[in-house]
Amino acid sequence: MSNRIDHAQLSLTIVSPTNIGGPEKLTTKDYMYNYDAGEVYLLNNYEWFRFLARHNKLAEFELYMQDEMIRPNGRTMYDWAKNAIGASQLTKDTLRSAIGSIMKSSIYNKGRKNSLNDITPQIRGANGDVYIPGSSIKGVIDSAIVSHILRRDARFRATVQQKLKEILQKYRDFQYDKKRCKREIGSVLREVNKLIDRNIQVLFGNSEKRVNGILASAFRGISISDAMPMGVIKTEVLKKEDSCVEEDGTHDISVHRECILPNQQFSFTLTLDTAMTKEIGITSIDQVLDIL
Repeated sequence: MSNRIDHAQLSLTIVSPTNIGGPEKLTTKDYMYNYDAGEVYLLNNYEWFRFLARHNKLAEFELYMQDEMIRPNGRTMYDWAKNAIGASQLTKDTLRSAIGSIMKSSIYNKGRKNSLNDITPQIRGANGDVYIPGSSIKGVIDSAIVSHILRRDARFRATVQQKLKEILQKYRDFQYDKKRCKREIGSVLREVNKLIDRNIQVLFGNSEKRVNGILASAFRGISISDAMPMGVIKTEVLKKEDSCVEEDGTHDISVHRECILPNQQFSFTLTLDTAMTKEIGITSIDQVLDIL
């Protein structure tokens, strides 16, 4: 392998509940929430229908789908099945193959709320395993390197700070016109991004030549593989809470995400093309790790 390429196998440990979701959202029609057990069942529809057929409940389930499932105030699938079949028949041991996968959720074990509303599931591979996309890790690394460059380069930092000060002026000028204020502040932030992009260009230096930023960026020299699990990954559906600066306490928000729980470990590969990254002062993976 060329001396310009440096690579290492690294591990990633989750330190707080983490959700990286795709475009998919699960509605109450897509899952069965067994609030008695604190488990969310994603059903294998073929096996679920076979299960219903064994209990002679297919016709009743069809009526439920046509009548109640489409109504906001209709019973959840678990409540319908609990009434029609019985709670003892709705455990993971009795449903077995009718369950495609299980997500834990102890949010409402005490309150016995029967729905989790929409759930954003954790992204998974084709085999159903949880993983963390390399692009998510790379975004964190890229941001850390930009922060490092700003700390190291006083002149560049001063230029960026001067541009950011314009936000205060824009706010003073347009604080009573929220749309205009948002537009003006957005324009300033785009200018800041251009300053940063220009500073990390390596193919065209700091010239004024118009290029697509990423094509000339030193960050093209940093490649991250997807992070794959190093063991069985535990997840749980958690509810979002917001903390307010001007108010005491926290506020529940009706947003639920399947999160990877702390202390789960993943493995990924970091590859560095030093022919590109050396232009921003990075010549080894050890330097990247020190920055992080």
